[in-house]
Amino acid sequence: MTVSVWHHGVLALAAALRALPECRHPGVQTSTRGLVPVYLGPQWLTTEDPADALVIGYGEEDEPAGQFDSEAGAMSPLRRRDEKGTIRCLASTLAGDDDPARSLTAAFALIELVDAVVRIPATAGDGDLGLKASVPVQHALFQFGGAGAVRWSLAKAGTRCNVEFTVTYTANV
Repeated sequence: MTVSVWHHGVLALAAALRALPECRHPGVQTSTRGLVPVYLGPQWLTTEDPADALVIGYGEEDEPAGQFDSEAGAMSPLRRRDEKGTIRCLASTLAGDDDPARSLTAAFALIELVDAVVRIPATAGDGDLGLKASVPVQHALFQFGGAGAVRWSLAKAGTRCNVEFTVTYTANV
């Protein structure tokens, strides 16, 4: 039995994104443009400012990277709990010019990758949706949470668009 699935969800989401042809692990160097590094939380802060990036478990110093809460489930011999949680994420893109529409469109394209990963259908009859193989509980549902904030900045390298968003889940722990 696990205490919480929040950490499993963060790791599973990052792993699923890194497996996509559009993305990569930040430790993998590449000369191919367009491969987006997928960072775990503060890992993003230890690198030079990448052109584009996804951060799973994103949080500023005074903000949490996510949250979870559980309560006793229906009475059963297994004494399971129902857990709900939120994983904060960031899609960050940099357009090589002063056109904010390009960086905004690119940021939302990254969010669509995340949404596609959490919408992976279940294998017939197993009762779970998305990320199921990586989360060690019988029933877990991950989905795009939709809550977000958009921030633009202008630098010498171009227009940066940062979009904060959430992935939510419910699980029977």
